[in-house]
Amino acid sequence: MVTWINASQKEDKNVIFLSGTAGCGKTTLLRDLCMELKRLEIPVLGLKSDVYPVEDLEKLRLKLNLKYAVTDVLKEIARHTNVVLLIDQIDALSQYLSGKREFIYTYQHLIESFTNYPGVKL
Repeated sequence: MVTWINASQKEDKNVIFLSGTAGCGKTTLLRDLCMELKRLEIPVLGLKSDVYPVEDLEKLRLKLNLKYAVTDVLKEIARHTNVVLLIDQIDALSQYLSGKREFIYTYQHLIESFTNYPGVKL
């Protein structure tokens, strides 16, 4: 995955969806990837969507205690170097919070904001 992250976006798509059955190790893989990216000094933002169930990106900004919008922060970093956004537990969010579709739409909007965006890998 690190090779893919470092690859030119012109050669590759910038979004990977990791899927599997419950307990197969998806979260562990993402945690290990996050630690490896930090070790390599590649900027990374890891979000567990079930920990941050928010109705919109402004509420996500507030939950993360950011001065600027998540999208603006990632775009600014991407102007200088590759940045990685890892979103975990979207399946859990959809299962446990199915009555609040806004939570899922927030992360969908975040993903769509960076699909094919230069310098950002998801």
